[in-house]
Amino acid sequence: MQTPFDPASTAAQPAPAIPAVSAEDSAANEAKNRWQQLIGPAKLRWSKLSEADLLKTAGNEHQLAVLVQGRYDIPRGDAYRQVKSFHETQKL
Repeated sequence: MQTPFDPASTAAQPAPAIPAVSAEDSAANEAKNRWQQLIGPAKLRWSKLSEADLLKTAGNEHQLAVLVQGRYDIPRGDAYRQVKSFHETQKL
């Protein structure tokens, strides 16, 4: 009978597979990390939004525009233009 610490029992087992990270996942992670760095400039741009609000959006244009529209009581198109302009300025 083999014990869990028997080197012979672990040598025959293959190493667990490392999940592959797709380019899409990698880009999403990079954008999320970049967004965390942009919370300060976003907070300066939209002072009525809290840091928690901004973090929840993760930089998603649609979510951010909906939030801007609601907090500033502006038309949807204006909110989307503001968010798009911010993203372009910050090179997101």
